[in-house]
Parts: sequence; C-alpha cells; structure tokens
Amino acid sequence: HPIRNAYGMADVRQAGYWSEERRARKFKELFKLHRKFVHHTDVYPGSSLTREDMLAWGGVHFERYGIDIAEVDGFIDYAQNLDVLVLRVETTLGEPVLTDVSLVLPERQQVYGSFCQWNPVFRNTSPGLYACLLAAQWTYDQGFEHYNLGPVGDFPYKRLFVNHVEPIYSLALCPESHPLMQDETSPLFTDFERGDWNRLERDIHRKWNADLYL
Repeated sequence: HPIRNAYGMADVRQAGYWSEERRARKFKELFKLHRKFVHHTDVYPGSSLTREDMLAWGGVHFERYGIDIAEVDGFIDYAQNLDVLVLRVETTLGEPVLTDVSLVLPERQQVYGSFCQWNPVFRNTSPGLYACLLAAQWTYDQGFEHYNLGPVGDFPYKRLFVNHVEPIYSLALCPESHPLMQDETSPLFTDFERGDWNRLERDIHRKWNADLYL
C-alpha cells in the first residue's frame, strides 16, 4: 500500500529543469557560497567498503539520528555489487564541510542519495542543500536520468530539487497483541493508514496524491 511518504526524484534531464527561475537562482547562490572550498568526487566499488569507511563518512550523522551499526552493515551488504559515489567538501585547511554518500543504480538510470553528514559550523552555507545539488549535477554529467533524494515527506527543503515523485509501497503485518499496535509513534501509525494494517490486497480504486510531495 502507498505509505504517507514518497520518493522525491530530480529528473535532471527534463527540459527546463536547470533553468527554472527559482531553482536556477538558488543553485547559483549555492555554488557561490561554496566556491572557496575544496571539492572531492570519488566513486568506490561497493565490495571495497568497510565499516571504518562508513563511520569516517557518516559516524557523526549515524549517532545524531540513532542509526544502529547493524543498519550500516546492511548498507555495506546491499552495496556489494554497486558503485558508491562519495562527495566531500572541505576548507583549504582540511576542515570538513560535508560528506555525501549515494548509491549508483545504472539499471534504473538513477543515483540514490543515502546520507549526508555536514558540519554545523557551516550551517549558513546550507551544506545539505549543496550536497543535493552536487549529487544532482553529477547525475546529469554522468548521463543518468534521476537523482533520488529518498523519502521527502519530512524534508521540505528537498522540494527545491524535486520535479517528480514516486509512491513508496509497503505492507504492515502485525499481530493485534504486538506493542507496535499500541505505540502511536510506531511506523504503523506514522506511515500507514489504519485501514491498511494487515490488509494484503491493494485498493486499486484509491488515488495517490503526488501533489502532497511537490
């Protein structure tokens, strides 16, 4: 069933994407704010990744958002047969500004944004937005169709980049006695309509409103 969120896609090859007035103005501002920094772009085979690599790129981010080390290991496992794009920006003295990690999915003509760790010292330069811009630009330069910013429902700032959305489908199967059924902060409540709990067949007549995420 479609949950209360959606994948936000930057269709970077759509006519007018880069020249749309507000988008082009913001992109120009972001490039100007970061032009004094040093940029690094690297692509690694996923099979070469280690837990140490992941912690170096995102350890602060994982701690900040309560991401368990098992999820980090799961990323490494998932990326075994994929390439991983790592974008790093730092000052001329080597102080990190941001590190952004994405999966390259050639069979989908897509680059999927996985996580971004940015330095709060540089908050005024909007490093999170700039990381998205760098990844979208790399997606375009490499000939791919879409940069996927991941779920966008809780991240309004990502809408600057989004010109296409795709629903996220999932199943909610849970015994009536399970604690998740009583916890209103659980994904059952936050992500699903109540009528979709323990319902296996999709309601083909229900309309999904993409406008909520654009």
